[in-house]
Amino acid sequence: MKFLASACVALVAISGAAIAQNAPGCYPDLAVNDFNKMTRGGATQSRALALSLNQNFDGSESCKYKINDEFISEDMPAPFQ
Repeated sequence: MKFLASACVALVAISGAAIAQNAPGCYPDLAVNDFNKMTRGGATQSRALALSLNQNFDGSESCKYKINDEFISEDMPAPFQ
């Protein structure tokens, strides 16, 4: 019985960590970094931007400004106009 309880706790902990990794957040520096990596890897700019924002943009207005600022600070055009 103790083993079963321990196994259940371990599964909940693992699934919780996996969900947390997929949770959207606002990561402007990662958005720029991911975009650069993907374009250097051969992705088109539009595809790289879409993937980068999908992973690093939480949909909020404040996040738009942060991501724009980060792209501009790297001498790149702002993705949100």
